Amino acid sequence: MRVPSCVATAAATSPTPRSPSCATRAHGYPVPEVIDVRGTDMVMERVDGPTMQTQLRSPWRLLANEHLLAELHAALHRFTAPDGVRVVGPGDTLVHLDLHPANVILSPRGPVVIDWANAASGHWADDVADLVVVGRSATMPRRERVVADLFLRVFLARFDRTQVREHLPLAIERRTRDPNMTSAERERMARVRV
Repeated sequence: MRVPSCVATAAATSPTPRSPSCATRAHGYPVPEVIDVRGTDMVMERVDGPTMQTQLRSPWRLLANEHLLAELHAALHRFTAPDGVRVVGPGDTLVHLDLHPANVILSPRGPVVIDWANAASGHWADDVADLVVVGRSATMPRRERVVADLFLRVFLARFDRTQVREHLPLAIERRTRDPNMTSAERERMARVRV
């Protein structure tokens, strides 16, 4: 399945034709509608609701949210990446590279995936490995760490761990270069395992 123009717009490194009506939405993938694009600036619809991450503060919602995030990953990875996006490794699958609970808004109409700035072409395991790196290295209170570790353990059971493990070193390398990571997070990244 070819990627819709709204995702291509968010991921492209060079100008591409852009459409305010998002084809991914027509295919059922939940992304905000692109309203306007001017140069590198994009105006998207406002999406109201809590993030999935805020829902994880209620442990009884863990399994439902884990299942939903796994479904969002699986649905996204059915898309072929558009021409013009950066390539992070072998494969032509569209990968978000930041698809974690803080980037899923639980709106009244259903989940909506936001923050497409890191989208690229690669292998589905690049996305899952990235989630593992983010989840295991993020700074959070002890209680939230326990919930995050349980979330990741259940989430990973839905995927081929061998493939995720193979993509983990590059995911760690990409995240280590992220200027938004703290030195403590970078130290924890070096210890992330699947």
